[in-house]
Amino acid sequence: MRPLLLIAAPVFLLLTVILFFIQYQINQQNPSTYEECITAKKSILQGSYPPACITQDGERFVPPVTANDKQAVCEQNGGVWLETYSECEGIDPLTCEQAGGVFDECASNCRHDPAYPNVYCIQLCVPVCTF
Repeated sequence: MRPLLLIAAPVFLLLTVILFFIQYQINQQNPSTYEECITAKKSILQGSYPPACITQDGERFVPPVTANDKQAVCEQNGGVWLETYSECEGIDPLTCEQAGGVFDECASNCRHDPAYPNVYCIQLCVPVCTF
């Protein structure tokens, strides 16, 4: 029994070290923020606005967007900025969420009418990103 223990203990220790190393490598290769992405190997930086970093797995990260940049993000991605409501109409959900907004794919076109929802309104979906 003792010779089996002498072999099993080092094998178990070696397997533990290998598994720890593999988990460490997996954690190092999967960034979870823009800052981690730009330092990760094989990441691609895009010159879009806001700038984007894409991992080798295809995950896309952008840096945090300030309040002043939200209008620029909106307009540079084909949206219409509504300053009074801090909204952007017409941008895609991913851009909205990465800029820190909340996306509504079917907001009412009458949502800013003071009498809404007690007003006759033809229901047309308006994709809106609210900040």
